[in-house]
Amino acid sequence: MPSPATPLPPSAAELAAVGADCRAFLQGADAVMIASRGGDAEPHISYAPVICDAACHLWLLLSDLADHSANLRAHGRGEVMLIEPAAAARNPFARQRVTLRCRVTEIGRGDPAFAEQLEAMRRRHGETVTLLAGLGDFRLLRLQPEEGRYVQGFGRAWALQATPAGLRVSGRVAR
Repeated sequence: MPSPATPLPPSAAELAAVGADCRAFLQGADAVMIASRGGDAEPHISYAPVICDAACHLWLLLSDLADHSANLRAHGRGEVMLIEPAAAARNPFARQRVTLRCRVTEIGRGDPAFAEQLEAMRRRHGETVTLLAGLGDFRLLRLQPEEGRYVQGFGRAWALQATPAGLRVSGRVAR
């Protein structure tokens, strides 16, 4: 029997509930912070509006003029963070957030997913999406999470793993 200081492993029901909370958080987010590696091997950080689909793929419409666009496309990998707005947080040290390591794929204009995701972006972010998509230097990128972490607050950090159906909460993050 575990000692009182050793927490019990999470139940399947708890993991499912945390997974549902994480998916709702991702699908409600409107922006993502992007960490990428430049051609000079130096780290770069940026921001972009985002949408998240049912499989927890993140979709970005980025200009070729932005360093992060070139970095993500060149390396095919990046890390992102979605974070609760500071104004909504009860405590600035315990803001809800998700960090994800992702594979990056550019979606061509002829791909059916291009029009589908642009329409979802337009509904979420407004008509500016239509204007930007019409410019030749904007590209649609799909970020497919491989693993990550979901932090609900103090002492509530969860490991995330990719599955064919989306993200799965695999357990608590060890302290």
